[in-house]
Amino acid sequence: MLSSNSNSNFHANYYASILLFRFLHFAFLFSISSINSSAVFFISEDIADEVSAQAQSQLEELGARFRQIEVRLLASLRQLNEEQFKQLCSDPKMAGAKYQLERLRHSALHSMEAELENLAAELDLTGFKAWENLYENIAGSLNFEIIDSKGQKRQAPMSLKVSLMEDPDRQVRTSTLAESNKAWKDVSHSVSAALNNIAGCRLKLQARRGYKHFLEEASFDSGLQRSTLEKMIDTVLKHAELPRRYLRLKAKLLGLERLGFQDLGAPVDFAAYLHEAKPTESKTYTWQEAGELIVKAFNRFDPAFGKFAREALDKHWVESEVREGKRPGGFCTSSILLGQSRIFMTFQGNLGDVFTLAHELGHAYHEHLMDGLRPCAHNYPMTLAETASTFAEALLSDYLLAQPGLNRLEKLSMYQRRLDDAASYLLNIVMRYLFERSFYEKRPQKLFSAAELCQLMEETQKQVYGDALNEKELDPWFWASKGHFYITEISFYNFPYIFGYLFSMGIYAQALKQGSAFLPTFAKLLRLTGSASCEDTARLGLGADLTGSGFLYNMVRIIAGTLIEVGLGRREISMVEEAITKADRALAGPTAPPEGLTLIKIDYKGDTYEI
Repeated sequence: MLSSNSNSNFHANYYASILLFRFLHFAFLFSISSINSSAVFFISEDIADEVSAQAQSQLEELGARFRQIEVRLLASLRQLNEEQFKQLCSDPKMAGAKYQLERLRHSALHSMEAELENLAAELDLTGFKAWENLYENIAGSLNFEIIDSKGQKRQAPMSLKVSLMEDPDRQVRTSTLAESNKAWKDVSHSVSAALNNIAGCRLKLQARRGYKHFLEEASFDSGLQRSTLEKMIDTVLKHAELPRRYLRLKAKLLGLERLGFQDLGAPVDFAAYLHEAKPTESKTYTWQEAGELIVKAFNRFDPAFGKFAREALDKHWVESEVREGKRPGGFCTSSILLGQSRIFMTFQGNLGDVFTLAHELGHAYHEHLMDGLRPCAHNYPMTLAETASTFAEALLSDYLLAQPGLNRLEKLSMYQRRLDDAASYLLNIVMRYLFERSFYEKRPQKLFSAAELCQLMEETQKQVYGDALNEKELDPWFWASKGHFYITEISFYNFPYIFGYLFSMGIYAQALKQGSAFLPTFAKLLRLTGSASCEDTARLGLGADLTGSGFLYNMVRIIAGTLIEVGLGRREISMVEEAITKADRALAGPTAPPEGLTLIKIDYKGDTYEI
């Protein structure tokens, strides 16, 4: 039985929790996030824009003040015992917020005293976040020398590096990697200091907040159990040899003994390889052509998806110009207040840019489907945030492959892009995760010099890629050029892309099989993403179990088996297209061998047979 004093404290904490929760998730999400979206967008357009930079700085200060209010919420939640917290979750005023309350409760139990959390929020602007801002300023202002196919030299902003690394001319790709890395080497002291101090701040705060391992926070942020994360990485690594085989085949197609890092995204000249006539120049797309392709591709799956994409393009929600000082990369940011999204990218007309646009429109549609839910339900993790975007890329890919005017060379190039993407998710992003994990394991004992970071990056690339890459043509400066390592809001930003890819491909397989009947399931699944963990989203939305290894194994094994068949020449490329078009699993490549798997039980229409 509670004493009068403890009962009074309970009610005070109870109602404080309700009031603070409602304030944070309405006032904060509806106002601050909207302003923040605009500020981030404008500062990305021109990293040197002092007005935008000042506005962003003011917003960050305002966000720190709101953080102090959140600290009060965490303090009140921490003081409630389990029974009291259950009562709070079942309160009608909290309807639809149980999952977010549970996440806040977890944060409360992993928080410092209110005074220390407030201090951490105040110091964030001049410490933790400041290192990220420093990196962004450096990346946005960095230029490097490129040599085009005619031997002409010119300066290019770092934002062009990605597209140049996909140039058909190996000289251009090699020069781009070498010269961009020279630029990063010139600022190595600054960017290595940023990486070291971001990790140092994060590890110190994690320790003070009671986290026993640096992956605990990342796992929590991603809505994915650490055991599920580890099973996913282990599964992909066990089958790493399979995408490596594809890279060896690609090397042969490019006329190389081994690929260099600069060749991973290179297009294959299938015309030369097959001794066929080829177009006089590479296929490019106007902005209008890219938009029409994407709208039609989305319409093919769901007219509502296509209608949304058309509206986003017609209302100019996309900023795509090539400009000096523009931040590299692409992203989508959304405003709950406006009920709209904004997309940031650099469009130069290559096929990769078209896919980037489709990817970001997928993000925007995901947010669109969340309309009408509580603001807190819009707060879905990175792991699930990539579901609709990767799905959108698959829609575009299959639409392009289905076009009757597409010749054999164009189809081969499309399939190559799909296989390149699979290899990237299964190797490159795994490499990023393993590098970051190793760095964080060793960071408490030392500060890493730029040379040591380069060495660790090369070692990790050798571990993941094996002999599929030329050891003399790796990318030791990848740690400097990849901005994902410097994001402070989310730790271990990269591994959610692996999960998102595998999860999305599993969903896409269901969409191909069920057709229009899958549309309600797709919408339900996306609306669940901010109200359930990854495991529960899969269970409630698809009836899939991610806690075992079967779901992930199956996806990887199917991809791997197809890669082997195509790579060894045992299966015609046209048969892959037929399998996709007809949604017939029997027409695809075989599932890779299931070494290490154990049969536990078999279900036949409700009857269970234990093994």
